[in-house]
Amino acid sequence: MHSIKTYKILGVLLCLTTFGFSQSHINFKPLIPTINNKTTFVSKTVQDKLGNIWMLSSSGIMIYDGYNYKSIPNHIIFKENNDRVETIVVDNNYDLWMSSFNGALVKFDTKEGEFKNFNSLVNHAKIKTLYYKDHNLWLATTQGLIYRHNDSKTDSITQIFNNNIPVKNIKNIALTTPDNIYISTENGKIYNYNLSSNAQNELVGLYTDYPGGIILTTDKNDRLWIGTETYGIFVYDDLKKQFIHDDLFNGEKYNVNKEVFLTLYNDSDGYIWGGTDGGGLYKINPYTGDINLFFKQDANEFSLGSNTILDINEDSHKNLWICTNYGKLSVLPNVDNNINYHEGSANHTPQRILSIYKSSKNDLWIGTDGSGLTKVAFDASGKTTENQYFNNLALSRGFYIQSITEDLNQNIWFGTYRNGLWFHDTKQETFDKIDILNAKNQEATDVRTVFTDSQGRIWISSNISLNIYNSEKELLVSFENNTNGLQGNIAESILEDNNGTIWLGFYNGGLFKFNENPNNLRASSFSNVSHKKKSNEVTISSVKSMTTGTPGTLWLINNEGHLVKFDIQANTFSAVNDINISKDTNLTAVIKQDNNNLWLSSSSGIFHLNTKTLNVKSYYSSDGLQDNIFLSRCAFKDSKGMLYFGGNNGLNYFDPNKISKKESTPQLFINTIEILNQPIEQLMPEYGSLAAYNTLPLKLKSNQSSFSFKFSAIDNVLDPKYHYAYRLKGFNDNWIISGQERLATYTNIPYGNYVFEVKAGTKKDNWNIPPKQIAVHIAPPIWQSPTAYIIYFILLCLVIYASRKWYLLKNKLLVEKLNHRKENELYDLKMNFFAKMSHEIQTPITLILGPLDDMLKRSQENGNMLLNQRLKIIENNSKRLSKIARELTLIRNKELNELKLLATKNNLYNHIEEISVSFKELARKKRIDFAINCPKNLHSAWYDKEKIEHVIYNLLSNAFKFTPKEGNVQLNVIPIDSKKQIKVSVSDTGSGIPKDELELIFNLFYQSKTNKKNKGSGIGLALTKELVDLHKGYIEVESSQVEGTIFTFTIPITKEAYRESELIVTDDSNDSINEESEETTKTLKETIEKDLSKKTILIVEDNYDLQSFLKELLVKDYNILLAENGAEGYHYAKSNFPDLILTDIMMPKMDGIEMCAMLQEDTLTKHIPVIMLTAKNSTNSKISGLKSGAIEYINKPFNTNELLLKVKNIISSKEHIISKYRKEIISSPEIDTEKTQDEIFLENMTSIINAKLNDDGFKIEDLAESLNMSYSSLYRKCQALTGKNLVDYIRLIRLKRAAVLITKFGYSISEAAFAVGFNDPKYFSKCFKKQYDKSPKEFSKEAEKIGIDNYLKAHSLEQFSNSVN
Repeated sequence: MHSIKTYKILGVLLCLTTFGFSQSHINFKPLIPTINNKTTFVSKTVQDKLGNIWMLSSSGIMIYDGYNYKSIPNHIIFKENNDRVETIVVDNNYDLWMSSFNGALVKFDTKEGEFKNFNSLVNHAKIKTLYYKDHNLWLATTQGLIYRHNDSKTDSITQIFNNNIPVKNIKNIALTTPDNIYISTENGKIYNYNLSSNAQNELVGLYTDYPGGIILTTDKNDRLWIGTETYGIFVYDDLKKQFIHDDLFNGEKYNVNKEVFLTLYNDSDGYIWGGTDGGGLYKINPYTGDINLFFKQDANEFSLGSNTILDINEDSHKNLWICTNYGKLSVLPNVDNNINYHEGSANHTPQRILSIYKSSKNDLWIGTDGSGLTKVAFDASGKTTENQYFNNLALSRGFYIQSITEDLNQNIWFGTYRNGLWFHDTKQETFDKIDILNAKNQEATDVRTVFTDSQGRIWISSNISLNIYNSEKELLVSFENNTNGLQGNIAESILEDNNGTIWLGFYNGGLFKFNENPNNLRASSFSNVSHKKKSNEVTISSVKSMTTGTPGTLWLINNEGHLVKFDIQANTFSAVNDINISKDTNLTAVIKQDNNNLWLSSSSGIFHLNTKTLNVKSYYSSDGLQDNIFLSRCAFKDSKGMLYFGGNNGLNYFDPNKISKKESTPQLFINTIEILNQPIEQLMPEYGSLAAYNTLPLKLKSNQSSFSFKFSAIDNVLDPKYHYAYRLKGFNDNWIISGQERLATYTNIPYGNYVFEVKAGTKKDNWNIPPKQIAVHIAPPIWQSPTAYIIYFILLCLVIYASRKWYLLKNKLLVEKLNHRKENELYDLKMNFFAKMSHEIQTPITLILGPLDDMLKRSQENGNMLLNQRLKIIENNSKRLSKIARELTLIRNKELNELKLLATKNNLYNHIEEISVSFKELARKKRIDFAINCPKNLHSAWYDKEKIEHVIYNLLSNAFKFTPKEGNVQLNVIPIDSKKQIKVSVSDTGSGIPKDELELIFNLFYQSKTNKKNKGSGIGLALTKELVDLHKGYIEVESSQVEGTIFTFTIPITKEAYRESELIVTDDSNDSINEESEETTKTLKETIEKDLSKKTILIVEDNYDLQSFLKELLVKDYNILLAENGAEGYHYAKSNFPDLILTDIMMPKMDGIEMCAMLQEDTLTKHIPVIMLTAKNSTNSKISGLKSGAIEYINKPFNTNELLLKVKNIISSKEHIISKYRKEIISSPEIDTEKTQDEIFLENMTSIINAKLNDDGFKIEDLAESLNMSYSSLYRKCQALTGKNLVDYIRLIRLKRAAVLITKFGYSISEAAFAVGFNDPKYFSKCFKKQYDKSPKEFSKEAEKIGIDNYLKAHSLEQFSNSVN
């Protein structure tokens, strides 16, 4: 059940009445300047060219751009620490002129952005005050001098005197006409000076001689306004020469004739503003004399900051900047006179406005947010009387009036939050509360919306129901929420369209249409049209505000604060997106002006939308609005078309046909630049004090690559609502949207040229403010500077030049290299030719010497001495030819670094005798006196016998070649250094060698240009020097055409002079064979006669003559098989199993070494002994042959007796071994006996060692791996079983086997050493002697004397002898 309870309350008990003439409805915008969060006291303001406000303070100047304050301290302005700005004016060039407390005159040049001292304009006098008017700067000094400055010209006008005493306390200057100057002082005097007549007069009044300063200004009628500290304001008409203030002020004067005036200002509209000391701010109309007074109200933060006014100034937007004595600035915005304002309260305290209604009685009803209901009555003159209801000032508590309407009886209905529904009888001046109850007797507390339809019915929406009343307060019907088709919590808006249909917007419900039943109102229902929307339409869950548009159209503000158009016939919703309103803007209310024009309030101003063209005009606080924030649903249109909007600080109302939008022309500036977090003026004074005035190219050093820009768009500093974007072209060309800090920071930017650009706009994505840019140049580091690149270029040129030179040199070297390669190839061909020729020559020499030996024996046996002598000549020359061939081989070995020293112990005297025998016959024939001088006690000289023989032989050959008949040749050997060295000299009495050729004769292939008759090959002396150098000696030559030539070489002959690898202990068996050739021949004959069966010998030789010679030599005693190359020899060996093989090394298809290796790998042929015959007599060749399996190596040309004896001995030794083996098998049959594990281990270890003895790369680790034991275990077991460590045991086995090879098989010391794994014969001899107390040679001789088998048995070597077999 719904009931109505009525409470009649006298309005007089609930209202507070104030009268409108007390103070105009105007808002001052408070501004508190701060630097580093510290409030700064401001005494004066001016505006510069850019729109910034310059504020004077005790510490200097602050510059305000609408966002931030920038401080310029006094010491930067005046260059003195104890001075401060006293006053400041702006000239027509927007340069700022300042005077200081100490009288300094400073000008800030806006073009150069710096402060300059201009006291020179007034002859360095101290300035007392400044005044600027009509392009002239007027200056008064402390001595009463008046100057006028116009552009670059300064004139001294006059000096003010009082009783012939200069006036020193001038306070103000004012001009009524260009020729008429008024000067006020600080002690009650006003002087007039006429520039035309040069006359000075005193303007006398009530203020004259009264203590206190006098301030002056003029109005647009050239009248002088005088502010005093005692009698208020005086107005002097300069034309009439009289005071007119008493006649002018004909209305309410307040205390204008008693106040202490501190400042006067004539604004651009002609009004005179007067600031008093404690009396507030006066506004005087100089035409009508009307006076308005503004003063501080403690409850109103938008009133004056203080009643003491120090300075008044107007900016370019006609905003008044008022400086008060408590540091606060009160700015009076230049409001559009057609935009009206009301605070919403009776005491002029701005209120939050929730609802507005203009009644038919022309009363404005204002519902506030917690301060009750305000009634504003207008009289005919426009003045207002305010009554405030339901507001307890003592408790600061009142009603929340959410909605207001009027019924047909002109009574007022209003809904409140928490206080229900109220009815106001306008005739009785009473207020009634109407209780709203539902069926559960629950009372409505939140009445959100009240609405009167065209039938006079009152619609009331509460938190429990939707009620409809008539004008007599009778309840017609009540629909509880969420019944009859209703959904949602509460209706926030109710509207009747042109067809009389009621539309309701429910919170969390959507838009509903009222389906009225004319016969039974209670049977009516509601349709939710927002639930029938299409999928692509906007969401309508709530409707804050709505209005009608063209017929069939509704305009709604939805829950998201967006404007939505509803087509009633099509039942469709469409968002309005193509309008110039930011998507972030939250719309709060909509109301229509006419069918094509809507007005929208928001949290960011008010917008006028032409629905036809979709053009939008925006209005903000800078256009005269109370604030930019307006509250939801608080909009109203009265019967006269006046629009009302409520906001945070009162309400604005206006006729939409009479207001106009002021076009703003903001300018964008870069006003702060910091480098490395320091202001630019500190690092670069040339950029001036303010970077905003210096947008010259920014030139930074390489270490200044971190910088920032601060920027702002300046138009009306009271409302700097702009959007910004910036970029650094060349670094990042994309625009970056700036936040409220308006700061662009860049760090560690690479060197180069950039352009910083910033753009701004009044709305997002509408960049309608001209952009600003500044060029930025970051110098490269020194290594990347232009100078560096010049250096790099020079270096590059040098590199290119050097590269070209190098390229040319490289090509030259390449050509030389190619030539050298060709020469080397030719040289190699020559060397190979020499080697091959040496080899080829040795074969026919062998064939010559072989039969020659036999012929010499027969000639000697036959007694044919002449034949014998001639055969010896043939033999000597054949041997000479053989030596030449060997010389060629030595030369080749030297070039291939294969020439090695093999020093042995020799009898030097015998060796010299052997060499000289070859030359004695030559000396006899040429009748040359050949003398030899050599000590006989040099029987233990160490040197390479073959090589020294070559040296001496070559020197003697040259001596005999170049010595004429009847000449002398001497060979002298002198031991020196205690027989550690020998000096060998060969001298002749030939024609000598020219001095210029002495340094060249030792070069290879050099041939002397003299004595061409005896021209040689150019090899001998070069090889001689190499062989002497190889012996660590030296060779010298002395020559003269008179005395002949002496070659002298010195070499060491001690064993210690040579390395171990250069020493070899030679076996003398070959020598004994040569020395006892006759004896061996006899032995050989006897042996041949005793052999009854022939053995088979395979001869492998590619030279047919030598092959035939060898066959003829051996065929009497042996069966002979012949093969022409290694492959054929290997075949015959496998098929015939010869007893011995004689083979050459250098043969086609397969050489002798390769054939020997293949024979050793084959088990059927590995027992066949091989003797190699070759002209390659180098040590490496011998070692290669022995390693391949050969047991003997004989040089070509060879001694036939030597060859026969070695063949016989090898075959005999083989026979003995076979025979002994057979006897042991017969006499010692195998007996199976059990062997211990240690014995088996020793046998296995010894067998492995024996198998690897000739492997010089064999290691103990290999032995351990073969026995599957670790090295440490093997070492300990060997030590335990043998009493010797592994190294000593293996060495012992090597030495025992070598002893057998030397004694039983005739191996030389070197051959035995290499055969058992020693690399150094000298070291082998040393170890052998340590083991057996005898050298290998002595050991072999003793074995021959005692008997080889017995001797070996005596030394426990019979087992090793058998293993070798």
